[in-house]
Parts: sequence; C-alpha cells; structure tokens
Amino acid sequence: MAKENENESTEVQINGKKYNYNDFSEEQIYLLRQAQSCRVKINNLKFELDQVQVALASFNQKLALSLENANEKKMG
Repeated sequence: MAKENENESTEVQINGKKYNYNDFSEEQIYLLRQAQSCRVKINNLKFELDQVQVALASFNQKLALSLENANEKKMG
C-alpha cells in the first residue's frame, strides 16, 4: 500500500539550511539517524537527571531532619 504524500519530498533542516531527505546518501541517512538518536538520549538523560536531583534533595532534607531530631533527643 502506497503512502499518502509519497511524491512529496521530505525536508530536513540542518544548521538552518533545508535539505531533501530523499537526496541523502546512505551515510548521510546513517549520520542523521545517529544525531537524532543522540538528541533523544540527551533529553532522556536530562529527564532522569531531574528525577535524581529531586530525590537527592529529598534524601538530604530527610537526613538533616533526622540528625536534628537525634540531637533533640540527646539534649532532652
């Protein structure tokens, strides 16, 4: 089954310049896919980093509170 818009060219923008994906060599397609994969991984790593930073802040906060409570029990 043929795709809709099969005759239309697929434009790719790289460094502000538009290119026709259908004119890419196999190597250029490979490099484009590698770059796209890297962008996805960067976004996923940023997402995970945000989660870990929030978890770290929470653990640090709970540790500080625990230490304060332990000091109060020793003094009281």
